[in-house]
Amino acid sequence: MKTKNTINILVTFLLFIKTIFLLLSIFYFVIKNYNLQYDNKNFILLEEKLLYFRKRIEFIFTICMAILIMFIFSPTHNNLIYINKETTILFFLFGFILIVTSDWEVFFKDAKWDNLIQQIFN
Repeated sequence: MKTKNTINILVTFLLFIKTIFLLLSIFYFVIKNYNLQYDNKNFILLEEKLLYFRKRIEFIFTICMAILIMFIFSPTHNNLIYINKETTILFFLFGFILIVTSDWEVFFKDAKWDNLIQQIFN
């Protein structure tokens, strides 16, 4: 029973962290794209701080998700009974965030197949 409480606390913490990340991302997007008094040094500092905290929150989320995944899919015992609706949503969000925040330039830039595709369409 203690294990289930630990997982519930971790899942709740992850949902809280993801909410903070979402709010920081929205606020950063508004400041960055709508140029709200962009020449003002205070807004530039705010933008830098938002980016700083957003990256830290994303790192905390990734580490906590890795711990949750390691615990649930541990080969030493069957913890699949701990996968509930909230955990499924977190796994989905984790996969989505990993895809969106991946460095896609590594995959597309200077790849041999990318040059081949460009030659075909040119």
